[in-house]
Amino acid sequence: MGRRAGSVLYVLALVAVVVAVDVLFFRHRFWERLMVNVGIVLVFVAFYLRFLKWRERDAPMNAANDNAARSSASHLGRLLHL
Repeated sequence: MGRRAGSVLYVLALVAVVVAVDVLFFRHRFWERLMVNVGIVLVFVAFYLRFLKWRERDAPMNAANDNAARSSASHLGRLLHL
C-alpha cells in the first residue's frame, strides 16, 4: 500500500472514531464532546509519532535526499533521537 493511501486510511479511521464516539456517547454535550475529540486526536497523533513515523525515518533514501534530510532535521528531533 502506498504512503498516500495509508495516510488517507489513517485519517478516515480518525474521523470514523470521532464521529462514532460523538454520536454514541456525547450527542447533546458540547464541551464534553470537544474535550473527548481533542483527546482522540492526541491519541492518534501519539500513535502515529510512536509507531508509524519510523517508516519514514528508516526508509531507504538516495544520496541527494539523504543529505537534504540530514540538513533539514530539526534540533529537537536530534535531541529526542526521532
